[in-house]
Amino acid sequence: VIMRMPKILAIDIGMGTSDVFLYDSGKNMENCIKFVVPTPLRRYLKMLKGISFENKRNIYICGETIGGGPLAHKLTTLIEDGKADVYITPKAAYTVKNDHDEVRDMGYKIIDETIFDIFKKYPAQNFIIDNDDIYMRFTEFEAPFLREFFANSAENIDEFDGICVCAQDHGQCKKEISDRIHRFSEFRKILNRETPPSPYLFCNKNGEIPGTFLRLTSIENAISKSFPAMKSIVMDSSPAALLGCLAYDDEHFELHKQRLEQPYLMVNMGNNHAIFVIAKNERILAFYEHHSWVYDEDPAKLESHIRNFCDGALSSEEVFNDEGNGAEYFDPPGFKNIKNIIVTGPNRNIFARTSLKVHYSAVAGDMMMSGPIGMIKAFKKLYGL
Repeated sequence: VIMRMPKILAIDIGMGTSDVFLYDSGKNMENCIKFVVPTPLRRYLKMLKGISFENKRNIYICGETIGGGPLAHKLTTLIEDGKADVYITPKAAYTVKNDHDEVRDMGYKIIDETIFDIFKKYPAQNFIIDNDDIYMRFTEFEAPFLREFFANSAENIDEFDGICVCAQDHGQCKKEISDRIHRFSEFRKILNRETPPSPYLFCNKNGEIPGTFLRLTSIENAISKSFPAMKSIVMDSSPAALLGCLAYDDEHFELHKQRLEQPYLMVNMGNNHAIFVIAKNERILAFYEHHSWVYDEDPAKLESHIRNFCDGALSSEEVFNDEGNGAEYFDPPGFKNIKNIIVTGPNRNIFARTSLKVHYSAVAGDMMMSGPIGMIKAFKKLYGL
């Protein structure tokens, strides 16, 4: 009897790239399939920028709620400059703003939920130009692309044991509430389910995503639609990267035969968000979230914030007033008792401009795989693999 080794697909959808790792328990991590590609958002944006808008065009958008950012800005600019009329379905409209009235006020025309006939004709395409009209179908979990890629790599995605996906989601809130406050209040609810909380609380099995997180729900729906029997985890990308720091400690033990001393501070210095967690025995002692660009402008602030945070003296109000999201404490050990600092994320080099001694986590030899490998660690734990 040939025993089939478990395989888990993990995808981290960031602002710029989608980072993909196929965990195959029959291989060394270094030999597993992995790739980094531009996100759908970046591809939609690049294609839009390559189109002439000398004559006014109609843009028709359907699909899911995705990370908007620069794409929403580009579409809004086209409307404001009189270069395009944009017709968008309700789910896709949440990509632009949390409130449909706000989206209408910006000049978008919200139309009944529909799949445009052109996508029925070309089901594998998400961006089509037909005469002067532009059709876009928003999605971040691209099943046809993944199916074809893995088929060309002699892998059958339908036989994988699970799929994990993470992306950043501020949640849906009323326009009079700061999305930074809303995001952190949702994180606080998750953290306060246990004392001290487990980092695995951020991992959502199918059906567990809090209703406010429309982007994550869209991703889960897309997975369920293409792979209805597949076990899954869908979660926010910041805590996924922190799980990657825990996986780095596992790898350190395998390579050096000793664990990193705890408690340790884990940091994900992302392209936009920066998240800080003090952990001991896979429990969270303190947690705060800020923005990496603030620290890029002032690395000395990063160092002082970390010292105060570890002492339990960096207040949620101070973080928020400094353009961050907030802080939550359970049992902060004091900076002098922090044994190690583990840093990951594409802006981790900011730490080189401080006096702090850190481990730069590049689990399985690739810093970009922190999120995917963190989710794989979680999947194996939560599903008992």
